[in-house]
Amino acid sequence: MRHLPPQRLSRGRAGTLLVATAMALTLSACTSVVAPGPLAVPTPSTTAPLKRTIAVLGPLTGPNAADGRGMLAAVEATVASYSAQLAARGVEVTVLPLDDRAEGSIGQQQATRLVDDPLVLAVIGGTDSDVDEGVQPIVNAVGLPMISVGGGRASLTQRGRPLRQPFATYWQAGAGDRDVGTALGQQWRSETRRRVVLVDDATTVRSQQAQATVRGLGPATVARVRPGAAGLAIDPTLVTAAVRRTNAQAVGLFLPVKDAVRVLTALRSAQPAKKIPLSPQIVVVADSGGPMGTIRDDIKANPLLWESVTVMGIGETQLDSNASRSVPARTPSLTPSPTNDTQPPGQFDATTRRIAQIIVGSLITTPQLRQRSDDAQALRLAMTTQLRRALDTDSFGRARVRFVLSQVAVSGVLQPRSLRRLAS
Repeated sequence: MRHLPPQRLSRGRAGTLLVATAMALTLSACTSVVAPGPLAVPTPSTTAPLKRTIAVLGPLTGPNAADGRGMLAAVEATVASYSAQLAARGVEVTVLPLDDRAEGSIGQQQATRLVDDPLVLAVIGGTDSDVDEGVQPIVNAVGLPMISVGGGRASLTQRGRPLRQPFATYWQAGAGDRDVGTALGQQWRSETRRRVVLVDDATTVRSQQAQATVRGLGPATVARVRPGAAGLAIDPTLVTAAVRRTNAQAVGLFLPVKDAVRVLTALRSAQPAKKIPLSPQIVVVADSGGPMGTIRDDIKANPLLWESVTVMGIGETQLDSNASRSVPARTPSLTPSPTNDTQPPGQFDATTRRIAQIIVGSLITTPQLRQRSDDAQALRLAMTTQLRRALDTDSFGRARVRFVLSQVAVSGVLQPRSLRRLAS
């Protein structure tokens, strides 16, 4: 048998064969079946709702708990009413209740919880000037806006010489303490009460309230009764003597509750037997945050003592038809969904709802507040900017539109008497 010697391929033919082999392998690979992989799943960062928190600082327990719980219910109801619009923008709002019991030290402790929580973009509250005084620097240090509905002390928004706004992230949405005195004087002037007795305890706030009443009253005969120094108890006999001497048509009591009770008892004793209502008209003025809860308790315990006595303080339970100026132009115009409120409204109900509406409206209409960002400072700055525009504040950060509610004691229950709109 003859063996043929192996043949060598030329360099050109070898290249052609390699190319053909590669093409065959490629074609084979293309015709093979490849199992489908899993469907793409969106990452949680693009589908999870954007979480934002509104803190509510107020007395949820203690003598003023009715007002704090009313505030909390008002915010929750407002958030619920805009839930559809929030959900459409991928926003989930949580309401964080903070109980301060209307005590300054407890308010400070609660405020420190907000410092390290980047989800909190605003604080609604409080209802007491002492609480606000301690909380202001804590929230301002982290750029967190705070809108007070009840703290009315002038020094919260006006301080120093020349006067300036001490904290850029704080507003008073309700009336100031002195506004209550102004409203009382204007009320008496409209009722042509020109002979009045004003009683205060010589402390700064209550003295300012009494002086504001004099300015609101205009030309009138005014007798001022006060102790020799701040902190001393008032002598009720001096009040009854001033009432007789001036033949007073009205008496304003700018006093702590216990002192007001002593004076009311003296005035009631000086009246002819069983004469109801009292004459002259008696108005007990409660300073901000003040002792409304304590007054309610005393009215329940001594209804006859308080019968026909007007109790005047900061707050309201409804808005009048002229309140639209406090509504921001960018607040959603859609009608909120109906809600079933079970918590009775407190004296700050309407103001709280309006502020909550401004905050929720800002979340809905402001893209910067819906950014997925860990920069809490930037988000809070954006919210502060929106609030500054919406609240229409003057150079001291005080809201131009304020509301004062006079309340009258009838059968031991505080009932709305009149609602007044004051403009600075």
